[in-house]
Amino acid sequence: DGVNDAAALRRAEIGVAMGITGTEVTKEAGDLVLADDNFATIVTAVERGRAIRSNIVHFVRFQLTTSLAAVATILTARILDLPVPFSPIQILFVNIIADGPPAMSLGVDPPAPDVMKRKPLGRTEPILTGTRLRRILATTAFMAAGVIWLLARYRTGNDQLASTMAFTTFVFAQLVNALVVRSDGRGVLHRYTFTNGALWLTIGGVALLQVVVVHVPFAQKLFDTVGLTWGQWGQCLSVVGVLLIVEEIWIRVRKRIWPNTSLT
Repeated sequence: DGVNDAAALRRAEIGVAMGITGTEVTKEAGDLVLADDNFATIVTAVERGRAIRSNIVHFVRFQLTTSLAAVATILTARILDLPVPFSPIQILFVNIIADGPPAMSLGVDPPAPDVMKRKPLGRTEPILTGTRLRRILATTAFMAAGVIWLLARYRTGNDQLASTMAFTTFVFAQLVNALVVRSDGRGVLHRYTFTNGALWLTIGGVALLQVVVVHVPFAQKLFDTVGLTWGQWGQCLSVVGVLLIVEEIWIRVRKRIWPNTSLT
């Protein structure tokens, strides 16, 4: 807190200066200034910092998976001469409605209660590690495969019906993916699943809007959709459900085979 501490603060890995009793010299030399002169505040700051970094990872994983899955689905459909999976207006819906609000909700996720128990990360560790990239690619491939399967199944019938089912499946897959990316290897359903109220509000809102888009006449004209039967809804949600089941199985298998490796 005194002028004579400035040199030590500069040499330290993280120099902590007092905000109330410290001099201006030590405040400038320090990396961290305690506004309340309370060392316990450092714990809170570290917790918030870890939570922010975790939220950035979740946000990036979610956005990349959505974008890559959309591109992979469209390209594969063209290569296999299947109906166009998404119309331009449907792609806008995915990007603005099904993608945007859940991603923003992931960005404001509160700190997980166990965040301070996690192993410290290195300064140079990237946001996208090899493990995260592999999981992004695996989820992308599964989403695209599910949508392509529906397109192929209904290709001999009404192309608009096939497109509606592909669109609906993709939207609900994004909602499940939002839960997957924030699970941090614990499994989608865990004791922290419902701590982000904003995320659950957006999931409910997007799901309701998707029902409107599929079944309300003026929305059908705007988004190039047709109504789905209960059985067709069941097929769409079954594909999404398989994504959830595969994720849960993978987490448990990996924990058993490689218990000491990161799942995120």
